Amino acid sequence: MDGRGKCSGRVELEYNGTWGTVCDDSWDLADAEVVCRQLNCGWALQALNASYFQKGTGPIHLDEVKCSGNESYLWDCPSEKSHDCGHKEDAGVICSEHQAWRLSGGLDACAGQVEVFYRGVWNTVCGSSWYQDEANVLCRSLGCSDKALVPKTPFNHTLLGKMYYQCYGHEDSLADCVWRYNKPTLCDHFSAAGVICDNGSLDSRNLTATPVTETVTPVSHLPTLRLTSPEKQDVGPSYHMLQILCIVLGLLLFLALLAHIIIILLKRRRKNGAFGMLGVGGQNTK
Repeated sequence: MDGRGKCSGRVELEYNGTWGTVCDDSWDLADAEVVCRQLNCGWALQALNASYFQKGTGPIHLDEVKCSGNESYLWDCPSEKSHDCGHKEDAGVICSEHQAWRLSGGLDACAGQVEVFYRGVWNTVCGSSWYQDEANVLCRSLGCSDKALVPKTPFNHTLLGKMYYQCYGHEDSLADCVWRYNKPTLCDHFSAAGVICDNGSLDSRNLTATPVTETVTPVSHLPTLRLTSPEKQDVGPSYHMLQILCIVLGLLLFLALLAHIIIILLKRRRKNGAFGMLGVGGQNTK
């Protein structure tokens, strides 16, 4: 809860029909590992305490949780039901599937090269499908503006990984778009993406330099079910348009060839008919 997504936030569980929190006494990475695996959110990056994701409400169900890290469910771990905690000690986690974004290299936090925090490291974003819809989604999720400009000057892939996004424009964050991580066929031959939000300022003399101002917005979402299929993740709006264009061009080529064949056949038929008339005329003359 309060991590704006399924893969980061305050840990809560339901017990006897009531949702409640977990006390951060003895809370560590092994405990967080069980939570992340249970939620299909990858592995644990951080085990957070002291209500990092705001204070919860309701009962505190577990205290002194001591997982080995191999348990299937959090309630399988040794713990105490009684506690001496308050909600200022609510436990939280950040899992590997969490995504956060920042813009670097600009004069402020609303312009620059697009970078995404994923699986514990900062990565660049591939420019192969970085257009208006993707830029608008990012600017909106960063709280900068609803509209964006896409700089034509290319950025370099200077960070460890490459993330690919394709959006329709209505998504709450880039993590709700079609996305793939470190796929060479989508990114290797393209530059890194950049953006200028409506209220951002980008120094054109320093587009690829070391970040001047950076900001991290903890926005995270688990990809929807349609994104978990590798076959579907590669397909987006531009690919569908490309497929339709190829089909139309193929149909036009087929019709052109068919028309050409019909014209040739008609010419041959007329030619043969002309020879036949000459033959008949010759016999009558004799």
